[in-house]
Parts: sequence; structure tokens; C-alpha cells
Amino acid sequence: MNLTSQLLDLMLEASNLSRWQFIQEYSIPPLVAVPRLPGALLPVFGLLYVLIFCLAVVGNGAVLVLLCRKKALQSPSTFFICSLALSDLLIAIVCVPASLLQHFFKNWLAGDFLCKLVPFLQVTAIATSILTMTCIAVERFQGILYPLHVRNSYVLHSSIRMLAAVWLIALAIAAPMWFVQKVEVKYDFLFDVYHTCCLEVWSNHHQRLGYTACLSVLVFLVPMLTMAVLYGKIMRELWGKHRVHEAMFQTLPGSEINKITRSEACTDHLATLLETPTVLCFHSLATFLFFTLQEEEKSSEDDGNSGSSVCCLLVSISPCVTAAGLW
Repeated sequence: MNLTSQLLDLMLEASNLSRWQFIQEYSIPPLVAVPRLPGALLPVFGLLYVLIFCLAVVGNGAVLVLLCRKKALQSPSTFFICSLALSDLLIAIVCVPASLLQHFFKNWLAGDFLCKLVPFLQVTAIATSILTMTCIAVERFQGILYPLHVRNSYVLHSSIRMLAAVWLIALAIAAPMWFVQKVEVKYDFLFDVYHTCCLEVWSNHHQRLGYTACLSVLVFLVPMLTMAVLYGKIMRELWGKHRVHEAMFQTLPGSEINKITRSEACTDHLATLLETPTVLCFHSLATFLFFTLQEEEKSSEDDGNSGSSVCCLLVSISPCVTAAGLW
């Protein structure tokens, strides 16, 4: 049964109860659900968000300064890493304050422009970050498996074109958020209170489901499969070279020390390649959980958002993890 203002007046008159007595008697939830964390979790999440914000800004900012100041480090990989650090810095600067704002206040206080801008930049930064990591995997694949087939100048120009395409694709993916995000004032006549909300307003439910499906495929599934295949081939190639080097050095006289040095170098290469997919998987998984759980909660009647808060926390942590991996 849909409760209307007229029906509520009739029910109050028939029951001889006041508004608050009627609400308590029948345990009626608010008509306008405002997602909020439980009060006990607010200090914990607030402290975590502040800590993550500081670590992500300092870590990724230091990476950008270091790579931009030292010309000797400038290479195709440097451009990708700078793009990755920039997108992760954008996640930290945009996602963390916006999440804190939503958790600590019942009403949206930032106005219509920021209501559109914040989700747009969030999706742009997340998509850019994951697509850039895919480009890093492609560049490493070419450099390790086909080092003599590409020239440095060609690789540099190709990297710049790839990065331009990454940012354009990310902006295109995020563009719908600019048009569906709106500030609406909703009146809860049951509790006699107004709520100012920043929310997505789609023409129909199928459009929202379609957009979420596209995000899941373009931002998670395709990049993850691509990176898994490329890094799998890279590790197989390095492991094969490692076995060949071991066999060669065993046949040379007095090469025991060199063999140990070569083995350690190959081990370091393998460790780096094993660490990199771990960082990428964590980042991508956090993003995927963030999108899918937000979609589930939009379709549910639960007024809590601790699940999406945890996922947004993971998305906020991922720049710290990526910065640590880059260092």
C-alpha cells in the first residue's frame, strides 16, 4: 500500500494517535531513505579516510614530482606511470572528501555543479587508472618479448597516443554521469522533514542497468583479462630465459658468482612482475566492487550504505597501494 499524505491524515484521525505515536506504534521507516553509516562507525571511517587521503596525496604527488623533475627517467613507462599517479591522485582528492561529506551530513551541501562534477571525475579517474594500467601491461609485453622490433621514438609517440586515447575513452565512459546526477529536494511528509539529495535520475531502470553493465565490462572485465594474458606471457618468457641463463652459466668455468648474480636478477624481475599484477588486481577488484555494490544498493530498500562505504574505502586505498607498488 502506498502511503499518501491524505491517507496518513485519515489513519491518524481513526487511531486517535499523534504522528510520532503512530510512527512508533507501527515502526514505520522514513519515506525518504537517506543512506548513512551507523553513528558508531563514523569516527572510524573518518579517521581512515583522512589517513588514506594523506598517504595517497603524498605518495602519488611524490611520484609525479620525481618523474617530472628527472629527465633521465623520462621514457614511455614514465608517461604511463605519471598518468596512473595523476588519476590516482584525482581519486584521492575527489572520492575521499565527497564520501566524507555524504557520510557526515544528511543533506547534500555542495550544490548542483559539484553534484555533477564529483561523480563525473570519480568515474573518469577510476577508468583512466585501470586503462592506464592496461597500457603499462601492453608496453611491458612489447618491451620484454619484442625488444628489437620497436624503435624508441616509435614507442614514445605510440605511448602518447595511447594515453590520449585512454583519457578520451575515460571521459566518454563518465559522460552519462554528468547528465543523470541531479540535486533534488524530497519531502518526507511522515516525519515532516525536507531532504536535499544528490542522486542519479535515469529515465528508466534498464538504462541504469545497461550503464552499470558497460562499466563492469569496459572498466573491469576487459582490462583484467587483457592484463592477465599479457603478464602471464611475460612471466613465462622471463622464466624461460631464467632457465636458459642457468644452463649457460653452469657450463662456464669460474662462473658460480655470476650465476648467483644472474639468478638474483631474474628473481627480482619475476618478483616485480608478480607484485605488479597484485597491485593491479586489487585496484580493479575494488573498483568493480564499488560499481556493482552501488547498483545493488540502489535497487534495494535498505537505508544503510556501509557496504558501498567499504567499497569506496577500498577504491580510496588503491591509490596508496599503487603508489607503494610504483615506489
